[in-house]
Amino acid sequence: MDLKILCKNPACRRVFIEQKPPFADTYEFECPICGEFNEVQVLPDGKTIINGEGPAPAKPSPAPAVAPGKISVGGKSFPLKQGVNTIGRRDPVQKSDIQIDDDYASRRSVELTVENSGSAPRFSLRVVKALNAVTVNRRELHPGERAELAFGDRIRLGDTELILEK
Repeated sequence: MDLKILCKNPACRRVFIEQKPPFADTYEFECPICGEFNEVQVLPDGKTIINGEGPAPAKPSPAPAVAPGKISVGGKSFPLKQGVNTIGRRDPVQKSDIQIDDDYASRRSVELTVENSGSAPRFSLRVVKALNAVTVNRRELHPGERAELAFGDRIRLGDTELILEK
């Protein structure tokens, strides 16, 4: 049985097709675009529940406007959306738009805001919560502080380095 899955990552929202594994009622699939894990449950009547949200949609909802720019983390790239993008440690309850596997990062460490101002996008970073250092180009930021970003800037959350790219 082929399953049409709409990725739950708001920055991705791509549709991908997966084959239902035999002898399983609930399982997870990793989005091939962004790496987000999506939970799928098949009910006895054959209907599916994806990420806890009712039967699978017949048509995917439109993806949020993707901004020019992406965040690269350990060889993976995550497209940025217009507005606020949350970045933090992977957590099943308190999810960030971009999740990293780092126990030294908070669940919602930072907010990266993308604004279109004329011909070039503007990027800013605000530290929301961080028990360990958050740095931008080796400059330490504390909760509540902001920093303007440019392409090529390096952000460190815990032990993880992220790069803002075009």
